[in-house]
Amino acid sequence: MVTSNQIFNNVPAFVRWTSRTVAMLLVILVVAIFVGEGVPNPASLTARELTLMVALLIILAGLMLGFFWEGWGGRLWCVLDIE
Repeated sequence: MVTSNQIFNNVPAFVRWTSRTVAMLLVILVVAIFVGEGVPNPASLTARELTLMVALLIILAGLMLGFFWEGWGGRLWCVLDIE
């Protein structure tokens, strides 16, 4: 018989692996869009577009960093997700 304590001990692992899976799917999606559409020339972007592009890349780096170190990835995500 499975006790409630055993079920609740597995919840953090389930959430951790779910977030890792979603993060990797988001990174793969953005890379696929970059490959399909082509990476824009930074010289042709406005200052606002360039700022948003850099912020997106740093957020994606935070997602990949969070795959191994949840604390650092979460900090990087929270700092830059301020739109």
